[in-house]
Amino acid sequence: MKSETVHRSGNFGFLAEHDSLFVKPGGAAERAFSSDPNTTLIKLRQLGEAMAQHLAALCGIEFDEQTSQSDLLYDAFKDLYNGQYNEAAVAKITGQSDKVDQLIRRYKNERYPNIAITVDLLTTGIDVPHICKM
Repeated sequence: MKSETVHRSGNFGFLAEHDSLFVKPGGAAERAFSSDPNTTLIKLRQLGEAMAQHLAALCGIEFDEQTSQSDLLYDAFKDLYNGQYNEAAVAKITGQSDKVDQLIRRYKNERYPNIAITVDLLTTGIDVPHICKM
């Protein structure tokens, strides 16, 4: 009965048609939203990781437990566009990126890169008006 409640989730129930495993962390995040924001963030992170792994599997991208979510998303982006994109426009930026401040300045001041593939960075507290996709 509990899984039916999760599947009826107004915000995450639609994910069941793609993979029922997406609904559990989404529904848990929704239920915890007002009472436990930290749990909500953890569950949404788990949902994001599950979706990145699912996308990578659909693209035939091999990964293991050591593969970062940002690497999965970057590889999936390259696969989905099959090399038909401006490589200068796309950059992966994480807390482990070399010269993070310099890369952020490039986003702010230069035409490219303007597509950011990021996890755990650049999501709040930064104003970069020229990023077209994040």
